[in-house]
Amino acid sequence: MTVLFHSKNSEILHLEEENILIIRFIGDITDAAYFEIWEKGLVLMVSNDSKRLIMDQSQSGHVSYAARSKVVREYVQQYKKKINGDAKVGVLISENEMQSAGVKYLVEIFRSQTPFEIKFFKTEAAAIEWLTSAN
Repeated sequence: MTVLFHSKNSEILHLEEENILIIRFIGDITDAAYFEIWEKGLVLMVSNDSKRLIMDQSQSGHVSYAARSKVVREYVQQYKKKINGDAKVGVLISENEMQSAGVKYLVEIFRSQTPFEIKFFKTEAAAIEWLTSAN
């Protein structure tokens, strides 16, 4: 596992053997930091030619609705265009109901506007198992 990016609010890891990117959102995240995480994630998915992703929001704190709205307006279509085809995304969500509601909202937008297959998981190990399965 290689750390590709690390900041106060995130880390992006690469599982080389499985070619899976893991994007971890950590703590309360400013709008600018949130956009940086989404942008870095996209750049690293493309540069590593990875179509398997774990979005780990289990440690995420507050993210503004304005930031989530901008992700919907700007980043969903960028991911769809630059990933160019099917991708599998495992999502780990926070136990915090407010945070999980925001994540579920984003997931529903991604599901409706991209061909990506997206599933929720309680553990990273379960997400990795699904991402590496033949189906």
